[in-house]
Amino acid sequence: MVDQIEDKVSKAHFWDQKYRSGETSWDLNGPTPAISNWIDQFTSEKKICLLGAGNGYDAVEISKHGHQVYAVDFSEIAISNMKNYARIHKRSVHPILSDLFDLPEEYNECFDIVIEYTCFCAINPGRRKEYRDVVCRILKPGGILMALFFPINKPLSDDGTPFGVDLAQTISLFEEKFLLKSKQYSPLTIQPRVGNEVLTELQKV
Repeated sequence: MVDQIEDKVSKAHFWDQKYRSGETSWDLNGPTPAISNWIDQFTSEKKICLLGAGNGYDAVEISKHGHQVYAVDFSEIAISNMKNYARIHKRSVHPILSDLFDLPEEYNECFDIVIEYTCFCAINPGRRKEYRDVVCRILKPGGILMALFFPINKPLSDDGTPFGVDLAQTISLFEEKFLLKSKQYSPLTIQPRVGNEVLTELQKV
């Protein structure tokens, strides 16, 4: 069963169906408070990429802080929703309809910051090292990955999605190419996820 799910999540139509049916339990129907608060520290314009950006709530919110925002998703429905949401809020966001693993070379060393939330836990767990390498590839030298890793309390053996995330194992994986700057439980985590996600900042080395 787990293997079947891991195969399905790699297909865009699996996620399109989730959006069509409203099976989007990961979706907060608005921006993530912990991410909005974290981005406040940057007073100069940054080029920022969100992977698995979904309906674009965080992408639009970050654009309000004066940053260039690129939002990646391979669900056509998610990208359409994102464009509509950005239009309603009169914000400029650059949607990228693409499998994150197939991002073209034009994005190599392109971004100052990559934002991760509910994407790492949605991909096939067997591709997590590949995910790390994609993040490393698209970040500029010294660039920052801000990851709100979730769900850290779910056993890895349980069915996804979301797939469980072992925090120590995950940080060890990233530390092969990144420097861990900080990790903390955010006081702004939404109530249902308290204790089940950690705000982690890693810097490309």
